[in-house]
Amino acid sequence: ELDAQALPPLAVLFRDGDACGGLGDVYWSCAFLLKKLDETDMDKEVAFEGHIQLSTILEDSGALVEASEHVSKASLIKPDDARLKFRSALLVPAVSASVEAINETRRALETRVSELQDLSLDVLDGVSMP
Repeated sequence: ELDAQALPPLAVLFRDGDACGGLGDVYWSCAFLLKKLDETDMDKEVAFEGHIQLSTILEDSGALVEASEHVSKASLIKPDDARLKFRSALLVPAVSASVEAINETRRALETRVSELQDLSLDVLDGVSMP
């Protein structure tokens, strides 16, 4: 059974003094932000910003699947936000396992970008382009 109060393993390592290749502080901070997002009834704008920040941190750390989940959660708060649609369409892994994986990612990216043809952005900012 999972313990909802348990810290993620990398957060524990960071707490105990292991730098975890520079990522421990990321997971330490994320653990507390995730807990706050899940356990409190906060202002929607605060929750939106929390999900965007987590997405950016996770994307920069190479955790694309988890980053995408937070973009999706932010999209539930602001479903018509063009910046989120733009960001979501451009999420791609930094490293691929094979040439076929690269080709598959490229095909999916081309499809998602083509779906943005009628999208209008007023600005490229930290939401649309972290």
